[in-house]
Amino acid sequence: MGSRVTGRVVRLTDFGAFVELEPGVDGLLHISQMSNRPIATPGEIVNVGDELTLMVIRVDPQERRIGLSLKELAHAIEPTRSEATDFRGRSPRRGKRKDDYDDDEE
Repeated sequence: MGSRVTGRVVRLTDFGAFVELEPGVDGLLHISQMSNRPIATPGEIVNVGDELTLMVIRVDPQERRIGLSLKELAHAIEPTRSEATDFRGRSPRRGKRKDDYDDDEE
């Protein structure tokens, strides 16, 4: 759990996409783990044949199931990006807060 894996989308269903991680090993990318915004169908985000990098969020060896997430991977990567710039490429903070000045004086 928590590791990043790469796989190819092999099948879409109403509830998600099955991703082949290696021959004979598929994981489920549930529709709720595809995006932070609501989506109606998995086809809005992924297509059969797409190669994706995902995060493993669940492993059940007894049931032979692997849960995957695109959303959690984005969360893991996003703090690094958002600290640098916002979505328009600008610095997220334009100035210092009063508390920041207090830290500088110590």
